[in-house]
Amino acid sequence: MSAMKKLLLWLFGSKASPPSSRCPQFQLDSATLRIDAAAYCKCYGVNVEPSTEGGQNVASLDKGDWLSWELNVKKADTYLIKYRVSSLDGHGAFELSTPLGTLAVKEHLPHTDGWQEWATVIQEVKLPAGKNSLTMKVTQGGWNIRWLEFSRKVNVNSIAAPSGFVRADSKQIVGPDGVPLLLKGIGLGGFMIQEPYLMMQQRSARSQWQMFEQIAGLIGKDNFNTYRQAWLDNYFTLEDVKQAKKAGFNSIRIPLHYNLFTLPIEEEPIAGVDTWLESGFTRLDQLIAWIASEGMYSIIDLHAAPGGQGLDSNISDYDSSKPSLWESDENIRKTIALWKRLAARYAKEPSIAGYDLLNEPNWGFSDASDVSDTSLVAHGCFEQTNLPLKNFYKDVIAAIREVDNNHLIYVQGNCWGNNHKGIWPIDDDNIALSFHRYWVENTIESIEEYIDLRSLHNIPLWMGESGEHHNNWGHAAVDLLEIYGIGWSWWSWKKMQSNSGVLSIYPPAGYQTLLDYWDNSAPKPNPTYAFNIMMQIAEAAKINNVFPNHATIKALTGVVPSCEDTVPLTVDTRVRLESENACSMLNAAHEKTDDVGGGLNIWWEKSEGWISHKIKIVQPGTYQARYRVASLGGGGPFQIELNQVGGTPAGQPQYPPVTGSWQKFTTIEETLQLPQGEYELVIRALAGGWNLNWIELAPVT
Repeated sequence: MSAMKKLLLWLFGSKASPPSSRCPQFQLDSATLRIDAAAYCKCYGVNVEPSTEGGQNVASLDKGDWLSWELNVKKADTYLIKYRVSSLDGHGAFELSTPLGTLAVKEHLPHTDGWQEWATVIQEVKLPAGKNSLTMKVTQGGWNIRWLEFSRKVNVNSIAAPSGFVRADSKQIVGPDGVPLLLKGIGLGGFMIQEPYLMMQQRSARSQWQMFEQIAGLIGKDNFNTYRQAWLDNYFTLEDVKQAKKAGFNSIRIPLHYNLFTLPIEEEPIAGVDTWLESGFTRLDQLIAWIASEGMYSIIDLHAAPGGQGLDSNISDYDSSKPSLWESDENIRKTIALWKRLAARYAKEPSIAGYDLLNEPNWGFSDASDVSDTSLVAHGCFEQTNLPLKNFYKDVIAAIREVDNNHLIYVQGNCWGNNHKGIWPIDDDNIALSFHRYWVENTIESIEEYIDLRSLHNIPLWMGESGEHHNNWGHAAVDLLEIYGIGWSWWSWKKMQSNSGVLSIYPPAGYQTLLDYWDNSAPKPNPTYAFNIMMQIAEAAKINNVFPNHATIKALTGVVPSCEDTVPLTVDTRVRLESENACSMLNAAHEKTDDVGGGLNIWWEKSEGWISHKIKIVQPGTYQARYRVASLGGGGPFQIELNQVGGTPAGQPQYPPVTGSWQKFTTIEETLQLPQGEYELVIRALAGGWNLNWIELAPVT
C-alpha cells in the first residue's frame, strides 16, 4: 500500500468513503452509459489522479481496495461492460458484485506498458433490474481504471437458409441447418507435423526434418519408421474424439504435413507429375469419419506446404537449402494440386467445417528499409500489398471451386497469419478471415483491425490458433472472442510435459538421455535403448496414458471434469491414490515430480481448490491416511471431505511442513473415519503453498 493510502486510511478510518451527498445516480436504459471510475459513491483505499485522456482516473489499486457506483437498471438483461484500464506490468483482477451476489469475475487484465497507457477490455454481465450498488472489489492489484461503459447486448445473428454445409453467411458462420455456429475447436499439434518444441527437442532442432534426422541417425531408419508409424497410430483415435467432445469442444483442426500426401518436388520420379501417397489420405478419411461420428466438425489445415510457407521452420518445416513455397513455381503448383485433390475427395462431406488454406505464412516479399526490426520484415509483418500471397490464394481458391462449391475457406494473413494488408477483398462468397493470437493482450484494440475488415468486406472471422499462455489469459481470450461472435481453435490437444496443452504427455525418464545427446551434452546412448525409449514415447501418446490439464479445459470451455463415470477404487487393504489419477479437480495442475518413482504431483493454481478420487469402502471404520507433500516455506491447510458438494469433513485440517523445496517430499499422516459405500474422497486445499504427490489409505485393524 502506498504512503498516501496509509495517510488517507489513518485520517478517514478503515472505510475512506466520501459523504453520501457525493453519490451520483446513474440511469442505464437502452442507450450506452459511460461512468467515470472516479465518480464512485463509496470506496476503500482508493486514489484519484489526473488522466492523460482527460478527467481523472482511479489509480494504484491494491488487493482489497473497492469502489462502488449507484446504478439504476431499467431492464434486467445481458449487458456488455467495457473497462478502460492500464497496468505497468500486466497485473490486475477484480470481482463485480451487487448486494445480491457476485455478477462477474475478471481474472486477467492486460499489460499496457505504463500507468497512463490505456487499453479497453470487455465483459458480458447479467444485470438485475432496479437500483443496484455496483461494487468492484480488487482481487489483484497493480492497475488503474479510467471508466466503465455499459450497453445492452444485441443479438445481430440471423438464421440463414439451410445448405447442408458449414458456410459463410454475411458476417457470421452458420451450420448446415443455417443456424449461427460458434466454433470452439482444438488443434492437433504434434500429430502429422511434430514441431520440435512440442517434443521438448527445441534445443537441438528447429524443424521437423532436423528432428527426424537426429532420431533416425540414432536409432536407424527402419526403427525410426516403426516409431513414426506408432506415433501416428496412437496420437489421435476415436477415443480422443470422444474426450474432446466431453471437454466441451465442437471442432477439430487437423494440421497436415504435405509429405504425408505427396512427395517433395526434389523426390518426384518425373518432374511436374505428382506422386500421391494414399496412406495419408486414408488416415485423414478415418479421422474425419471419427470426428463426424461424434457430431463434431473437422477443419483441414495445411500446416506445412511444399517447400515451406515461412522462414519459421518450426512451423512450416522449411529447409533453407531448398526452394521455399515462394521461391518455386513447382512448389506452388504442387500445393494447389494437393488442395484440389483434397477438395475433390471431401466435396460432399458435411462434417468438414472448411479448409484452412495455409498456416501462418511468414515471408517478406519486399524490402522495408525504414523498419529497424529486420526479423519482422523477413517474416512479412510490414508487407503492404502481400501480392504473391494474394495471387496464391486466388489460384488455390479457383482450383478448389472447380471441384467443391460447398465448403467454407479460411484465409490467413502474412506475419504468422495476422498481416492481411492487400489480401482483401477476395472474390468468393463462402470465405472467412482467419487470424492467430499469440502473446498479445486481450483488449478490444487487439482485434479492432479484424472487426473492421469484417464490416468492410462482409465476411466472418475465425481465430484459428492460440495458446501457449497461462489459463487466466486463455479464459480472457475466449471471452473476448465470443463476445464479438468469433469462433476459435486452441493449440494444442496434446503436448509433452506441459500445462498449456489440453492433455500432457509425460515421457519416460530415459528420454532426457536422448535429448542431452542430441544437444551435444552427453555421450551417444545405445541405439537399441534409444529405440525402446522412442517406442515408449509413442505409447505414452495414447489417450489412456496422457494426463488432462483440467484447469486449461475449464478456462477454455467451462467444463469441470466429473467423477460420475469413473470406476471406484476399492479400499480393502492399503491403497495408493496417485494425484495424477484424480477423476476431478479445480484450480489444480499436474507437473512431473523429482521424487524417485513419484510420477506427477499436484500444485495449486489458486489459494483454494480440490481434487477428487472415487473410492469404495468395503468395511466402515478407522483408516490411516498418509499424504506425500512438499512445501518451500510451509503451506496449507488442507482437509479431507466426502463428496465435492456439501462435503462432510472426514479428518482434521493438515498443515504441510516446510521441506525447503517444492520437489522435496515428506509424508504426514492422520486417521479418518470412513463410512461404507461408494463416494468421492475430496482433498480440499484451504490455502496454497504446497504440492501433493499421493495419498495412501489403509484400514486400521
